Amino acid sequence: MSDLHGTAGGQRAVLRNIAVLGVAQAATMLLNLAALVHIALTVGDTWFGVLQWGVAFSAYALIVAEWGLATLAVREISRLPSTAAVQSFARTHLGLMMSLGVLVMALGAVALPVFPMFRTDPVILLVYLATIIPFMVSLDWVGIGLQRLTTVSVVKTLRSFLYALAVLLLLRKMDGVGGWTSARWVPVFFWVAWIVAAAVMAWRVRGWLGGWVRPEFGPLAEWRQRLRATAPIGAGAITLRVLLNIDIVLLGFLAVPAVVGNYAAAAKVVFVLTIAVEVVWKALLPRLSLAWTESPDLSRRRFSFYLGLVLLVLVPVAVGGVILGDDLMVMLYDDSFPDAGTVCRILSVSYVALAVGQFCGNGLIATDRQSRYFPPLAVGAVVAVVAVILLGSRQGGIGAAWGMLAAHSVLAVATATVARDLIVRALWRPVASAVAGAAIMTVVLGALPGWHLVARVAVAIAVYGAVASPLALGWLRREVRGTGL
Repeated sequence: MSDLHGTAGGQRAVLRNIAVLGVAQAATMLLNLAALVHIALTVGDTWFGVLQWGVAFSAYALIVAEWGLATLAVREISRLPSTAAVQSFARTHLGLMMSLGVLVMALGAVALPVFPMFRTDPVILLVYLATIIPFMVSLDWVGIGLQRLTTVSVVKTLRSFLYALAVLLLLRKMDGVGGWTSARWVPVFFWVAWIVAAAVMAWRVRGWLGGWVRPEFGPLAEWRQRLRATAPIGAGAITLRVLLNIDIVLLGFLAVPAVVGNYAAAAKVVFVLTIAVEVVWKALLPRLSLAWTESPDLSRRRFSFYLGLVLLVLVPVAVGGVILGDDLMVMLYDDSFPDAGTVCRILSVSYVALAVGQFCGNGLIATDRQSRYFPPLAVGAVVAVVAVILLGSRQGGIGAAWGMLAAHSVLAVATATVARDLIVRALWRPVASAVAGAAIMTVVLGALPGWHLVARVAVAIAVYGAVASPLALGWLRREVRGTGL
């Protein structure tokens, strides 16, 4: 089983997996950030708003099409004893995902004309909806379940690299080709990059399992059983999606596309915090899920250890975003998106709270208690919808950002409360270290207002590390020994 699941390295493989995913994700984020800025400056705030609304809508479609099935597959594959068992499970699972994907695509095509953004450019939104096709045949969940995270990381990086490269090299050249504006080609680049990556992943899975994973349709009783198991995960995922980007969707009703573009220019940059935590979690889910069946106490300690590491990174990021958000947006966009700076400062705190809430919620999923994750998500989602409508209708994008901060804060507190049995007392040490380091960092940054942004970021990192690292070092050593890492 260790060879099949790639666990021969023992618990240190967790940190190796996180490192592999982290390095690849960092490179991917930088490349995609460059592509994002290039798109925004090329198409302008109005068309950028339309594109980002299309991304937001398609994200909901993808969540419904997936309905927690990928998460269930990771958990189940991590526990299967043989290649044959994984192959059998994967075939029926792929058949279920493809069937659900076709249904969601049809429903999405019917629903899209209801939205005002559809009338701006139907082609953009329909192409984004079509990303369900490569999504539903992607086998990333097999690689994650088998803990072949290096390959998964390479494939994801390839997907992002191809998309970003196409945007940076071809976007302006494709303007007018086939009678299409450059904005229409953005979702096409995204679609092609995803289908290429899905093909590469399918080829690698073939090598691990000794044959292609071909979809099997049925048995229906088994499909129903899996859908029942994923009901709380899927409902939680769609509710979480409300907390991720209902702001952009609602702004499509409350404001003109240019306002959506200004908001998205900041939101998409800060959103990398959530993506980073999700990448880390994918490295942890298979092992924590397996550990929970063997030693719940050790699983709790490991969960708290990883949460402590996440907080040591996220706390200074939130503080730095508040202080440097305006300068960051000016560096990226000049004066093309005037409201982006304020939105960035608010969302820097908001998305850190969201990331913590997601981390605690995923801990519940790993320990087979996914149903307990849904109530905090539901409360947070209601707060998000109400607050964005109330504040966004009066203050546009800035009001929407304040609404999301309220919702994300509620989620973080609620999930941490529900998952409190996973948190051990020693977690106070990294939290205190992060707060102390961030406080000193704030004072230093306040004394350097005239410095270039890059220099201020470098100083902030150095100061934070110098203060927080010694304070957290003892905790780190004890937990590494205690958790067997």
